[in-house]
Amino acid sequence: MIIFYAKKSHYFFSNLGLGINIFLPSKIIWLINFILIFIFIFMVEQTNPRAQKNDGLGKNLFNLVWTDSIDESLDGNGLGPLYNASSCVSCHPKNSRVGPPRLIGEKALGMLVRISVKNNLNQEVPHPKYGTQINTFSVKDFPAEGVIYVTWEYKNGTYGDGESWQLRRPVLLFSELAYGPIDSSVLRSARVPPSLNTSGKIEKVNDSSIITGADPDDLDGDNISGRPNFVRSKITGSNQIGRFGWKAGKYNLKEQVATALIEDMGITNSIYPKQICPPIDINCKTKNNNRTSLELNDKGLLSLVKYISNIDKENSNIINNQASSIEKLGKSLFIRSSCDSCHVPHLKGKNGENVVLYSDLLLHDMGEGLADQRREFEATGREWRTAPLVGLSNLFSPNNKISLLHDGRARGFSEAILWHGGEAMDSRENFRLMEKKEREALLSYLESL
Repeated sequence: MIIFYAKKSHYFFSNLGLGINIFLPSKIIWLINFILIFIFIFMVEQTNPRAQKNDGLGKNLFNLVWTDSIDESLDGNGLGPLYNASSCVSCHPKNSRVGPPRLIGEKALGMLVRISVKNNLNQEVPHPKYGTQINTFSVKDFPAEGVIYVTWEYKNGTYGDGESWQLRRPVLLFSELAYGPIDSSVLRSARVPPSLNTSGKIEKVNDSSIITGADPDDLDGDNISGRPNFVRSKITGSNQIGRFGWKAGKYNLKEQVATALIEDMGITNSIYPKQICPPIDINCKTKNNNRTSLELNDKGLLSLVKYISNIDKENSNIINNQASSIEKLGKSLFIRSSCDSCHVPHLKGKNGENVVLYSDLLLHDMGEGLADQRREFEATGREWRTAPLVGLSNLFSPNNKISLLHDGRARGFSEAILWHGGEAMDSRENFRLMEKKEREALLSYLESL
């Protein structure tokens, strides 16, 4: 291929070389020509329709509205039998994410609800009828598991200067349940979709960089004791360091995407070749798990993973060297309040590069206020993975409202900070007791990341 392009472009590069031969030695000219040939090859490949088609497969799958068609020749075949969304883009419009319902009485279509129960040995297990997640939609011949609504419980408080604030906590309401009531003993956790704009960055981080930041026994005495979540990988069959998801329950992006496909849309793939049915519904298992073909093959899965990993490409690792004086003050307050102890500005990548995330990707006890009491591998019901801060200010839901934290309860950075507890209590109190101009400077800094 190189020879072909070299011959095809010989006249152009030779003339270019002759044009500068008066000034440079011939070896330098040949080196320049060689570099220019590779530039030419790259430009030609970028305009290759076949290459563009392959690059577009992931985007097409991301935007594809899946159907439950029984015609296997259709691209959308495979939705369900139970699902919460019919496409990736419905939960991540414009590569952002949806949030909790805005109005009382509005169905919680942008949230997932994970559930579990305790058995006689006090071990956490899936619900005997509904499994691990409430699916609000279904295909023909199968009942949807239920409808979810949200009301809000409010908590009032004041900053150190007397200015008031109000926090909210979601209260889940279930209706039209297909297999009987979900009583108060059932553990439940509302989740909004995770941010996608740091997926590629998270994938690049070296495991050793995550482990280096861990201090599970708080040996340095700073009251912060982050630790990695070691998870059982479906791909390797061994324990790996989790990094994706609200509790770092998945170790790489392929597994994270494959899980969303099967759990949220009912799309079988190479990681999850069998459908997830309600434990009580034998008919669902019999009808759906005798199929030998996958609804999304590995080529499609990898294309989707590639597309998602490149979402942040245009905004990658740009350091702001022209920060305003307010943002500079905010940065100093960010450090003074020890926010950077967990929201570490950058981690080392697999190739030795700095990956800007503002997260240590570790689990931290965030206090009872944020606890969902549900375990995920080694993560307890009070622990959450440090959320990356990069690009969060751009995560607006369709109603132009920002929703932060795992269940979208926080309507901005200030509310998210005020919900911090546990290991982050000191940082939260530093923020609460700041003067108003200092609080505003810190928030301006966060919004600039």
